[in-house]
Order: sequence, then structure tokens, then C-alpha cells
Amino acid sequence: MPSLRKRMSEKCKTPRKLPRWKKRLFSFVALILALVVIETFSFLAIEILMTSMKQLRSERDAIAATGIGREHSGTVVHPYLGWVHDPHTNSVEFDGRTIPINKLGFADDGPSIQKRGPGRVVIGIVGGSVAWQFSIAGEAAFRSALQRAPRFRGKKIVIVRIAIGAHKQPQQLFALNYLLSLGAEFDYLINIDGFNEVALVSTDNIPVGTFYAYPYGWAARSVGLMDPQNSAIAFQLLETRGSRQQWAQQVNGRSLYQLSPTVNLIWKLRDKQHFANIAHLQIAMRNKRSKLGRGYLQTGPKANPKTEAELFSELARFWKRCSILLNGICNANGIQYLHFLQPNQYVNDSKPMGPSEHQTATVGNPSAAEFAAAVTKGYPLLIQEGADLPNHGVRFHDLTMLFATTKSAIYVDSCCHYNESGYGMLAEAIAEAMDAH
Repeated sequence: MPSLRKRMSEKCKTPRKLPRWKKRLFSFVALILALVVIETFSFLAIEILMTSMKQLRSERDAIAATGIGREHSGTVVHPYLGWVHDPHTNSVEFDGRTIPINKLGFADDGPSIQKRGPGRVVIGIVGGSVAWQFSIAGEAAFRSALQRAPRFRGKKIVIVRIAIGAHKQPQQLFALNYLLSLGAEFDYLINIDGFNEVALVSTDNIPVGTFYAYPYGWAARSVGLMDPQNSAIAFQLLETRGSRQQWAQQVNGRSLYQLSPTVNLIWKLRDKQHFANIAHLQIAMRNKRSKLGRGYLQTGPKANPKTEAELFSELARFWKRCSILLNGICNANGIQYLHFLQPNQYVNDSKPMGPSEHQTATVGNPSAAEFAAAVTKGYPLLIQEGADLPNHGVRFHDLTMLFATTKSAIYVDSCCHYNESGYGMLAEAIAEAMDAH
């Protein structure tokens, strides 16, 4: 008996083994709970410390597509136009509207390649930011003014926005040629310019030693391009950008990865490291350039006029030549070309201003004094050269005095832009000129 009791006692003390399926179930549940905790922590880290999951995925999409993130301006270097908007990373918010970027890189809610036809009028608008903003903020007034004219009444008005902020001649000239080569057709081409041609050259190109005919900001925009004197650093920079892009593509390549906050958090932390490495290499490139000087890639021909007077005189003549070339191309393609010198607040006696508008229009930007100096010196020459354009067959209109009797506020910044009322007045003036020709 004692031995039996002993055996039973030992049997009772022996722990009962769980079935294998229960062990697996418990392990699975523990793993799921751990993953939930980790995913929740990662989600909160992203939402609180960084950005939203939606914005993070959007940023990764941009990097996967182009190799650069939204920390850049959303523009890309273009082989003919200097730069355009990047359809993969950018849209433009203005006047309460979100304007998409079309496949050619223009901020337009329609295609740039349009065809002429019965019952429709295709109008291309070129120039800088004033021209582009006019096509948005002044669009309704422009369409309404055109519909009042017998020649446009009842016709479909198709506006093609090929103006881009900070574009200046010869970018308008090249934009037209580029689109015509792709099969675009226009009934009218409206060129609204003048300010960028004098102000941006004298405040950007000249101070950094870039050729006056090169695009605005070219020295900065070309930093990412490989200059032969910076080949080694440029190679490292391209390699790092490629690694960053590949890392984003790997995460985007698997749908489950995209849904996981933890994977997104890991991607973001690694992307920050890539970004820091890129910034370090860019600093190294700038330091090397400061010792060696800027290469031909950034400066172009060493052919800038020697004196300020010579500079502004050449800028006005260059602007005039580009307009004459635009007119010739338009004539050869059955397009009616009209050129408008845009109003600007720094033109003497061009706008009566109250204290509030004066503060906004002439003081609110650190560059205001430079803009004022450029317009004061450059615009009289543009007006003078513009007055000769009709002798070359160009339908030129000097609109510098458009607001000369308007006491209400028009200007919204210390550069050159107008409010909706100003763009409405511009629309009326342009429509009247189109109807008169």
C-alpha cells in the first residue's frame, strides 16, 4: 500500500503537459498581441512625432518615383525650358483651386496639346507668375469679356496655361516651339511679361555670375547635375539618391508593407538617414565649388555686360528680339500673337496707393528695394523698345498705366502680383486688344 500511495502521489505531482495545438495557439496569440502593441506604438510615433500615415505614404510615393522628396520645390530641370513642374510630386494651390500638373509639366487642368477647330478658340498664355495667375484668377473675367465680342461670342474658349512662375525670355519663346513641335495648335498666343526680364536677372543671375539669358536660379537648380569638376562628389550624391529611391520602391512594392505602421516607421527613419547623407554631400559639393569657383554648368558664357547701364540696355533688346521671334513663329503657324508689358508698382506714377497698399506693395519683402531699383532702371527701356515692336509687326500693348487711376488696392505683395480685381482689369484690357485685331 505505501508504495501505491507513493506512486499516486508522484503521479499527482507530475505537471500535465499542454497539447501541442494549445501551445501553438498561445504563442500565436502572444505574437499577435506583441505585434498590435508594436504597430500601435509605431502608428503613434508617426502621427505624433513625424507626420500622418497618409502624408508619409505620399512622400514615399514621390521618392520612389523621382528619387527626391517633397522637401524640394516640386520642379525639375527641363532640357528646353529650364525647368517645369514635376507631375509626380506637385500640384499648385491658388485662388481657392488646386491646379494639377499635366504630363508636360505645366500647371493646367487640361492638356497642353490642343487642336484648332470650328466653334472653338485656342488661346495660349505664356510668361511668368503674373501670366499664370491671370489665367486662373482672371479666367472668369477674361471669358466673359471675350464672349461680349462678336468674333468670340458663342465659341468655346480653350485656355492653355504654358506660363510658369519665374519664367523669363527666352523661356516663353522655347515653350511655344516645344509645344508646336509636339503638334499643338493655337489661334492666339498671349505673352504677359516684363518684370522677370529685368528684376530676376539683376537680382539673381548677375550677382552669382550666371549668364543673363540663362533661366532664373540656374546656379541653384543645376546643383544636382554633374559638373566635371565635381565628378567624384556628384557620383556619391547620385548613388545615395538612388539608394534612397530604391528603399522607397522596395516598401511600395509590397502592399502589406505599406499598411504596417512599423514598416513605415522604419522606412521613415532610414529615409531620414539618406536625406542627411544627401545634405552632407551637397555641403561638400558647395565647399569644393567655393574653392574652385563655379563651373561652366552653373555660369554659362562669361558674356554679361560690364556696366549696369549696358546690362539693362541689353536686357531690353534681348526681350524685344525674343518677342519679334515669337511673332514670326506665330505668323508662320497661323497664330495671332499679342504682347503685353505687365503693370508694376515700381513704375513711376502708375498707381495711386493708400498707406495699407503701399506697405504691402513696396515694403513687405527683403527684396523690395532690389525690385524697385531693377524696375526703375529697366522698365523705361522696355517701354522704349516696346514702342518699336509694332514697326516689326508685333501687336504690342504697354499696360504699365493700367491702374493709373485706380485708387482701390490692387497689389498683394512687394513683387508684382495683383488681387482678383487687378486680374479682372487685365482681362478686360487683353480681351479688348484681341477684339481690336
